[in-house]
Amino acid sequence: MRARGLDPALYEADIELFARTGDWPVG
Repeated sequence: MRARGLDPALYEADIELFARTGDWPVG
C-alpha cells in the first residue's frame, strides 16, 4: 500500500477510482 493510502480521504478516492476503472491507481 502506498503511503498516501494512510490518508482516509485519498484512500477512499482511490477505492472510487478502482471501482470505476477496475484498475488500482499506481503512483
